[in-house]
Amino acid sequence: MALFEIYTKKRGFDNNNEHILIYRDKISYAALIFPPLWFILNKNFFLVPFYIAIIFLLYVISIYFGSAVIIFGIIFIHLFFGFQSNLIREWLLNLRDYKLEMIVTSESQISAYNTYRNNKENEVILNDNSTQNKSGTGSGDEEAILNIF
Repeated sequence: MALFEIYTKKRGFDNNNEHILIYRDKISYAALIFPPLWFILNKNFFLVPFYIAIIFLLYVISIYFGSAVIIFGIIFIHLFFGFQSNLIREWLLNLRDYKLEMIVTSESQISAYNTYRNNKENEVILNDNSTQNKSGTGSGDEEAILNIF
C-alpha cells in the first residue's frame, strides 16, 4: 500500500469540471541525484537558476574555506530536494491554483482515483440528503412536487 496525494483544480464555472492530478507520496530519486532534472521534469524551470546560483555561491565560499564546503553543500542540497520534493511539489501546485483534495492509501493510481470518485459521490449524496431534510416536508416526492409550485 502506498500514499497518493490527489490535487484538483476547478475549470470554468462548472463545479463538476475539474482537473485531477494524482501523485505518489515518496522520495524523488531524480531530485536526490540531480535536482535540475527533477525541476525540468516537473516544469519548474524557474528553480534551475536558483540551483545554479546556490552552487556558484558554494564554489565562492569554498575558495576561502576549502573544498569540503562545496562537497558537503552539494550533498546537503541534493538530500534536501530529494526528501522535500513532495512539499516543494505541493507548494508549486498551490501557486498554480491546485488544491490538495485528499490523501489516499491504495495499491495504484487507478484505485486511488476510484476511491476519490467514490468519496465525491458520497459527498454529493450526503449534501442532497441534508438539503432534503432541511426543507421539513418529509419525503423527497412531496418536496419535488412542492418545488414546482
